[in-house]
Amino acid sequence: LHHFYRSLDLLSTHKEDIEKQLFYYGKDLFNVQVDVVLYDLTTLRFESTRTDLGNLPRFGYSKERRSDCTQVVLGLLTDTEGIPLGFEVHPGNTFEGKTLEGMVRKLRKKFTVNRFIFVADRGLFSTENLKYLRKDCGEFIVGFKIGTSKKIIRDEFYDIDRFSFVNDELAWYETQKDEDRYIVTWSKSRAKRDHKAREEILDKIRIKLSRKNVTVKDFVSNTNYKKYVCISSNNKPAINNQAIEKERKKDGFFGIITNVKKEAMSAAQIISEYKQLWRIEDAFGELKGTFKTRPVFHWTDDRIIGHIMVCFLAYLCEAHLTKNLRAKAELLNSKAIEKDCIKPRPLTSVQGLKELNQVLAIPIKMRNQTIWVRTDIPENAMKLLNAISIKIPPKI
Repeated sequence: LHHFYRSLDLLSTHKEDIEKQLFYYGKDLFNVQVDVVLYDLTTLRFESTRTDLGNLPRFGYSKERRSDCTQVVLGLLTDTEGIPLGFEVHPGNTFEGKTLEGMVRKLRKKFTVNRFIFVADRGLFSTENLKYLRKDCGEFIVGFKIGTSKKIIRDEFYDIDRFSFVNDELAWYETQKDEDRYIVTWSKSRAKRDHKAREEILDKIRIKLSRKNVTVKDFVSNTNYKKYVCISSNNKPAINNQAIEKERKKDGFFGIITNVKKEAMSAAQIISEYKQLWRIEDAFGELKGTFKTRPVFHWTDDRIIGHIMVCFLAYLCEAHLTKNLRAKAELLNSKAIEKDCIKPRPLTSVQGLKELNQVLAIPIKMRNQTIWVRTDIPENAMKLLNAISIKIPPKI
């Protein structure tokens, strides 16, 4: 076991070289270009409260709501097909907006990227970050909080009469402010989600208000509660209906800011590229779930980075399997549409690998000779082997 642990130090030492070699593997002068990269962050916790064994484990804002544990902040970079390009590990108390500059600098240094469009969510939106991204003609597509805009601009963004409706479910509005394009979308599904989230908060407030001897202090410590509570004429906390109505008018709206020129990308393309961020969320789900990246049981910085590198490499393999399976599924779907058949259910790489793990070689003795006989290959495992063009193992 100690040999495996020591290998983590090697992975940590050669992390940059490994990522660079993986990026260029199978590429040539004609397909080395990466135009759009996706970036997001998550936190990985330790089952420990010690902060004296390295610079990385620290207490900080936990996306897993585990403030009782130390953690690290993981920044992941992928392409628009979900293939991971690289990662960075930051101390657990790092503010996510501060991670962008280092990631972009390393991206430019590590990979030959003549032009890249950086896609990130609202957590990375700040004037400083956008200013840095503009250096060397960098382009970005970043979500922004409409509520932080100036009132006159905010009112414009929430004015649904300005919007162009794609259908009953979706609308968008675009405007130019200085050198940037602002694209605001409204969707019925997001409006329903916003309404449901607010009603859940209001239900909790109503339960609190129904109790005896309730005071204003019961609400001031919670930002969500405080927004919807006011002081009534008899100095008692009460539901603030005006605030509820004001918030209701904001349901369903979402903002994107970009410096990509209209000639290069339409508003519809910008929205489509931003929506690709689900691929990183999917990657985080796999890293934390399937690969059990956390909780982390290593304490020194090199071992922590080495551990995450193992998980990164495992996910890289899975991402390529998934890419091939999706391509195969799209081909089957097109054939099903032509024949007016039911579309086949897409296969995940995890399902395929689980079934592949059931395939065994059984030793059978015949005339003083041992013959190994393969068991039958399940259907999903066979699909996986076909998707990645691996020869089916012989029966004997």
